[in-house]
Amino acid sequence: MSKLKKLFKSSIYIALAFAVAVSLCVLNMTYAEDNEEPEITTEPELDDTTETDETITEITDGTEDTSSDSETGDETEPPDVTDDTGEEPTDEPPVNPAELQLSFTNYSLQLGQGVQLTASLVNSDAENPVIGFYSNNTRVARVDASGYIISTGVGQTEIVAYYDDLFAMAVITVTEEEQKPEFIILSKNEYLLKTGGTAQIEAELLPKEIADSYSFTYSSENPDIATVDENGIITAVKEGETEITVSVGDLSEKVFIKVSSETFYVTAKVDGYLYNSKGEAMAGSIVYIDGQAATVDKSGYFSFSAIDQKGVVISISDYPDIKCDFKVTRDDTIYLLSSESSLVTVSSIYELQGLLPINKVNFDSSSIVLNEGDVYSLNYTFLPQEATLTEIKYESSNPLVVQVGQIDGVILAKTAGDAVITLTVNGGQASVQLNVTVNPQESTKFSILIVVLEGILFLAAGTFVFMLYRKYKLKTESDLSEEEEKDEDIHDIE
Repeated sequence: MSKLKKLFKSSIYIALAFAVAVSLCVLNMTYAEDNEEPEITTEPELDDTTETDETITEITDGTEDTSSDSETGDETEPPDVTDDTGEEPTDEPPVNPAELQLSFTNYSLQLGQGVQLTASLVNSDAENPVIGFYSNNTRVARVDASGYIISTGVGQTEIVAYYDDLFAMAVITVTEEEQKPEFIILSKNEYLLKTGGTAQIEAELLPKEIADSYSFTYSSENPDIATVDENGIITAVKEGETEITVSVGDLSEKVFIKVSSETFYVTAKVDGYLYNSKGEAMAGSIVYIDGQAATVDKSGYFSFSAIDQKGVVISISDYPDIKCDFKVTRDDTIYLLSSESSLVTVSSIYELQGLLPINKVNFDSSSIVLNEGDVYSLNYTFLPQEATLTEIKYESSNPLVVQVGQIDGVILAKTAGDAVITLTVNGGQASVQLNVTVNPQESTKFSILIVVLEGILFLAAGTFVFMLYRKYKLKTESDLSEEEEKDEDIHDIE
């Protein structure tokens, strides 16, 4: 019961406390309403249905203020001075907000370049304002306290100028530094040519890393004396002197040209190789160029130390009626391919090799002997070595005896007999054959006979040993019996 009483008392106390709290809240709200003042707006609201000269003062509690005239006494309403737009005119000009103005808002720099950014404060009475600067990405561009911007990396960022709560921004774009040509190097800057002669201007652009991105242009000061084409090849037209300009971008160099009917051509060293249509070096042949002769060695090589730089005619001693034209413009190596009907030049040793046929192919030997089950790898060589091997084909005349792999040229001796392996190269340009003899393994009959004989010998040896043992044992037993009998006789006598 005591517990129930305590619970009852606690409930009464809680109820009384809740009632007191509610009463205090009600009193507080009533006091706040009694002391609240009405809020008056000073800006008039214009009703579309009323005339513009009416001024309405709106009071927040919904009542109209009619005491303004009575309180002022003799004061009268000001005259209506609104304009057609409904706005009251003012004697003071409109005030523009303060702002920061920049010398530019967009700028492009190359990597490593810099630029000065200036900022000024307008529409402000501040004296000597201190304007600050910062970069949104210092990896692209940095800025110092004076606004000088220096690029640090490729990309784009914003440089921000600030003063108090005012900000202005300039976008900075940084690109790679453009590398430009610096020098034109000429192998020769003066040419003495005979009328009708030609010469090649050899020019190099530095730095070499960008040379491939630029091309030279050539122009003759007097084309009546000497002309020049887009490749820099000069052609002497008539006697006289002129200059040829070699240009790249903003760079240029001058080449002096003197043309005379009495001067010699500029010469060049000409090397070459001569092969016939079978791909063989035409050793011993004589090559004629511009009245000069050179003998071909065993590798097909020939050389001329000085040939005039002009158009020439090439011929050879083997087929004197067959000729080809060639223009000498510089030291050069030429590659000639001859047949009974033509003499042609090709541009490189690789092209020459591609045109040379293989005329001979050889195995290491002409015949081999194998046993059944043997494996053998074929090795071959071909001539000329400069020729290009594009196709190989192996064939066995008897695949049941010898089988050959088409890729690796490995042959397998399968059974006793004879076969011929044929290798053909480049679709039939050359071929070679290899005779293969496969010997049989030892006959199985002889093998069985040997096994039988070995068995018989082993059995005979075993039987002989057994008989000796048997004889030895019987003799031993006999000797023991005789000794026992002797002992018994001695005992009986006693």
